[in-house]
Amino acid sequence: MIKDAARAAYNGHPDCETLVQETVLAWRAGSGAAHGFYWPLFGRAGTEQITGADSRGNAAFVAGGSFEAIAQPYMAAFYLCEAGWKLLRRRGM
Repeated sequence: MIKDAARAAYNGHPDCETLVQETVLAWRAGSGAAHGFYWPLFGRAGTEQITGADSRGNAAFVAGGSFEAIAQPYMAAFYLCEAGWKLLRRRGM
């Protein structure tokens, strides 16, 4: 559903397929974070382990951020919402 919504929102944009892929990735990462999963942070630039593993295998990590990491998901949500509101107006709702 997200892929279809992104494709409709970015229809006609020269980078449509790249933007669709980025939107799906942002959706999955946001969904993972919203549900308390840690995996959206692993492998991101600026994420590093700051302690050794304890006896249970747990360790502390610090996750960095960047403007780009925040901007892309925000803009994806903006464009999808904009397209959705246009469809509702077109249908008289």
